[in-house]
Amino acid sequence: MLDKMVFCEFYKIPRFGKTLVGQLLLHAKQTQNQKYILEVCNMFASQIRIEAQKYDTICFVPPSTPRTIQFMTLLNQVVNSDIPRITAN
Repeated sequence: MLDKMVFCEFYKIPRFGKTLVGQLLLHAKQTQNQKYILEVCNMFASQIRIEAQKYDTICFVPPSTPRTIQFMTLLNQVVNSDIPRITAN
């Protein structure tokens, strides 16, 4: 049972457009450059480590677009946390 869910829209802010992280992520995904993808993953990982201390489970949503290098797969690997993961289908 889900008691609480946290979600952050980092990609685009209404009236302002894409954020810096959104632009970096879009470029990283389009170029499939693992260096860029890992750079963005590390930005998120530090936040997830801090926030994860308050929660007992982490869920990474599966990709919606097939790519050779998947952002969420690398993010899951970069997050060094003992918190259990669940799979969303």
